[in-house]
Amino acid sequence: MGVRELLGESVASPDLVVVLVAGLVSGILCRRWNIPTVVGYLIAGGLIGPHVLGLVGFPPVGAADPQALPAFSPSSARQLEDIAQLGALLLLFSVGIELSLEGFWELRREFLLGGAVQTFLSAVPATVVGYFATGQIGPAVLIGIAVANSSTVLVFKALEEWGQVGTPAGRRALAILLFGDIVLIPFLLFVPFLAGEDGFLRLQDFVVLSGQFFLLVLAVPTARYLVGNLALEKLSKLRSIELLVLFTIAIFATVCWVTYELGLPPAIGALAAGLIFGGGRWSRQIDAVTLPFREAAAAVFFVGLGTVMRPSLAFEFPVGILLSLAALIGVKTIAGGVALGLTGLSWKSSFALGAAMAQMSEFSFLLLFTATQQGALSRPSYEFLLLLAALSLIITPQLVRWALPYLEPGPQRSKREPIVVYDREQVAEAVVIGAGPIGRRIAAQLETMGVDVCLVDLSPVNLYAFAQQGFRTVAGDGQQLEVLEHAGVPRASLVVVTVPDDQVAMQVVRQIRSLSKKVPILVRCRYQANVAFLRKAGASAVVAEEVEATTALLQLLETVQAAWESHVCESSSEGSNSRPSEEKT
Repeated sequence: MGVRELLGESVASPDLVVVLVAGLVSGILCRRWNIPTVVGYLIAGGLIGPHVLGLVGFPPVGAADPQALPAFSPSSARQLEDIAQLGALLLLFSVGIELSLEGFWELRREFLLGGAVQTFLSAVPATVVGYFATGQIGPAVLIGIAVANSSTVLVFKALEEWGQVGTPAGRRALAILLFGDIVLIPFLLFVPFLAGEDGFLRLQDFVVLSGQFFLLVLAVPTARYLVGNLALEKLSKLRSIELLVLFTIAIFATVCWVTYELGLPPAIGALAAGLIFGGGRWSRQIDAVTLPFREAAAAVFFVGLGTVMRPSLAFEFPVGILLSLAALIGVKTIAGGVALGLTGLSWKSSFALGAAMAQMSEFSFLLLFTATQQGALSRPSYEFLLLLAALSLIITPQLVRWALPYLEPGPQRSKREPIVVYDREQVAEAVVIGAGPIGRRIAAQLETMGVDVCLVDLSPVNLYAFAQQGFRTVAGDGQQLEVLEHAGVPRASLVVVTVPDDQVAMQVVRQIRSLSKKVPILVRCRYQANVAFLRKAGASAVVAEEVEATTALLQLLETVQAAWESHVCESSSEGSNSRPSEEKT
């Protein structure tokens, strides 16, 4: 294949361009309207798909003859399928990174008891309904597991926004959600065998697959030690973010390939690769550097799923859709509430948080998609469940807003480790909190002075350029003690706070003072009225934007006034010089 052919068919295929543009537009609108991007991707896919606008001829999942769609391009669809599968694998990889063996042990009761109860109480009713709908036990079990799984991503983001991640309710909820994600993985393994009429595995196949699976499980701790304690430590001394990215991709691809050669789904390998990197001091950095690839591929994955969604089902069977949605939310609210209550949370908080967890997840789509491709689930059932899952995700933000105010207050300290990039030898240390225009210039100036600088910011994207230059960076909220500790505030010789919100700056200063009583703290402040409050919170020096802006404007005004006076003098001088000549004339 020549370069022109490669670029023409693989890069600029019409279907891929339409999917990427649709994902971009829907992502922008979702951010503007505060809607989960997954919902936007699914809706965008449904609009551009063959059932509405027909801009993309994505072959219906399970369709016998994809050529029946006039706009369908086989080469384009294969590219979309490959990228979509890559997005699913990267999502599983990110879930593996989030998992920590130490965190599991700390929340083992919540993880095992709460997770098992929530999955059982959600899956059993859905399985029974699925059996009466399909008449087969295999598809019914898949439907039950898909319905039982809730969206870890949406719930975690909501808890983080409300400062509930580190509370007892937040930690219990995340443990239960992670249990559901892990339970779903083995069912991806057995999907091909659930496609039969009886829906059961042969004993020999079950033993072989189980042996291969447990062999992979046993290999993960060894690989985790070799990668985390040996390879990454050696690689960190080179201070190259590019090598870290290449190393991560190489391990990810290798593990996926090994699992495929063992006869296991690559999805199992993606989760195993994430577990190899998870729980260590490099896990957040690796999660950050793979973020652009993961988000782009995931967008194609969810937009592609949306193209096979039939929005017309909501108008063809409105009563059935509404009743199914109400049953889904009701059953999962009860299941989540009982599970959380058994872990020791108050029943009021349990059922409120159970309602926030009453949706299907991103991995439910993956399981249903795989089951339909393998023939274990009929296309009408898939379309119905896909629409039901999308609707549950759409109403999730409203459920979360209703539920979270009922949660019990708790210490707002997150156990989630921030991203730590480099750990250089310390000479004189400074921490800059806020990587905006001001923070970036301060960090650059400190670096030229020979000071070892650590930048802290909520966005890994803002820190990426500095990480490439060898700066230490920590992605996280400066209001959290764990983030400040990882940034080195207790041993720092200077801390500069440049966040644009005065209230946030006050909280950051208080947290810094709780870690270090003597470190100088320089603070950027927007309003002069807040200077006294920042000093009372512990700031050593405060620079108010109102004062500096006033000073700068006054200086400019003096310059303008001097220029104006000079112009007036020149005009007067010219007038006096021309008057005698006029009189003489």
